[in-house]
Amino acid sequence: MRILTDSDLARAALESFKSHLKKDCVPLTAQVRVGTGWRRLEVAWNPGLGLWTAWRSTKARETLFLGLGDPAYPARLTPCAEIGFRAGGIDPREAGFFVRFGGDALVACRLRERGNGESLAAFLERHGHGPTVHELEEPGSAPGASGQQQDSPGAGSFKAFILCSAASPDAGFHLRRLAGALHDHERWNALGLGDAGSRIAFGPRALASACVEGAQAQPLREAVARSLREQLQKFVDARKLRCKLGSAPGCDIVLASGEGAVQAVFQVRDSLAPAALESAIGELILSRHTLRAAKCLAVPGPLGPYFTQVLFRHDIHVVPYTLTPELAAVLDVEAVFQAIRHTGF
Repeated sequence: MRILTDSDLARAALESFKSHLKKDCVPLTAQVRVGTGWRRLEVAWNPGLGLWTAWRSTKARETLFLGLGDPAYPARLTPCAEIGFRAGGIDPREAGFFVRFGGDALVACRLRERGNGESLAAFLERHGHGPTVHELEEPGSAPGASGQQQDSPGAGSFKAFILCSAASPDAGFHLRRLAGALHDHERWNALGLGDAGSRIAFGPRALASACVEGAQAQPLREAVARSLREQLQKFVDARKLRCKLGSAPGCDIVLASGEGAVQAVFQVRDSLAPAALESAIGELILSRHTLRAAKCLAVPGPLGPYFTQVLFRHDIHVVPYTLTPELAAVLDVEAVFQAIRHTGF
């Protein structure tokens, strides 16, 4: 398996891939996020796969945007990934390229890992989830007589997805697998569930990460979490408890011992909407920190009998608070005392 560097063959493979992606798709136009702005692009929506794709073409670059969900629902579309292809051949600055396998051209995507959390390659390997990952040799480039690039001994190796054949009629299905893998990997890392382990932040860093990493900014929830953390800190200081406050992925507030062992986890919500409560309960149950720690849910008021029973069954302590016009959260001190006393401090 070698990287395809012939510009004519690469261009033909790209056109084949683009045409096969349109199979079973409904053409639409929508505002798509491109960089820091928005552009109106033609969108291909595959209702059977729940996948939308859009292309943006420039003189030397073709960029594929892809996302999950129905593009008719949101006013604007934010892609879960974008893959750039050089119009002729491979460019190390672009993620997309083609590899030759026998007489076929395969669509490949370079893996660019982020510094935090479990690597995408490790996630895919453990879960058998998504496209195949291969180690490829970086081609050297030397101009040939025809002006095209020729393969020469590689200058290192890198990992890449092998998505599908450029001529595959199931290109949309394989791209949907990629989008699903990227989405799941992001959420696992945001909740701190990967093998990379937990990341607890203390001090100013904890104040800067009040809510789940990777989640869309929620100013009210962040304000409530900061206010609750300040009051909990005063509670701890006044009683000279040997613990410290921090935050971690999937945990708005973490109460840890001096040695760093997590004793209590607080999840904060600014609404009593069932969806908000369900997500908070799920994050508390899934968090790696709550395996041996108390689970606490801070909500803006008392809960009804249904959620009270659900929380009791999962051993989750309710910490109600009152929100002031200044967006400060006033805690129920007795509930906080009961929740923290449960941790053994």
